[in-house]
Amino acid sequence: MSSRGEYLQKLVEHCTHDEVVDTFALAEQLNCAIAYKTFSSADKGVLLAPHATRLGHPAIVLSEDNSEAENRTLIPLLLADYILNNNPEATKRFTCDIFFLAEVRRYRASRHLFLATRLALPDDIIARISGINFDTNGYARKANLLPNFVNCAFHSHEVGGLLGLIDSLDMVPASLMKFA
Repeated sequence: MSSRGEYLQKLVEHCTHDEVVDTFALAEQLNCAIAYKTFSSADKGVLLAPHATRLGHPAIVLSEDNSEAENRTLIPLLLADYILNNNPEATKRFTCDIFFLAEVRRYRASRHLFLATRLALPDDIIARISGINFDTNGYARKANLLPNFVNCAFHSHEVGGLLGLIDSLDMVPASLMKFA
């Protein structure tokens, strides 16, 4: 039986092609529907819990006004928040607004951003990202992610990447995950 960290790591690897994680495919693999609508507020994206949708599984609702880079960045941010706070009984909506996206670098050391970057960037890119010769803006363009989000990624030997972060939270085995 694999752990939640191993499960997520394998999903990220499965959705990675040419050093780029397809965050839309990742959301699909986690059984999250993606929809678009016009928001009247500063919200850029919302993740609705399974009981809050007619589908019976999580749904990510993105603003129709977002750029492709914003959408590809919002998906791992919303998924990370949902994974870290996964409570099937909760009525909370997980949201990202324009202000959070503008200031995302402030939260670089949070477990939320640490997990989100691990969902959006392959391990080998994260290992190289701290190097002086790594072109983070070039990679952000290639991956179609927001550059300030890519700049939040950092390599940490202490945590052990995605596996270490998720597994250290003492979560249930992957077979008991409640995404669907």
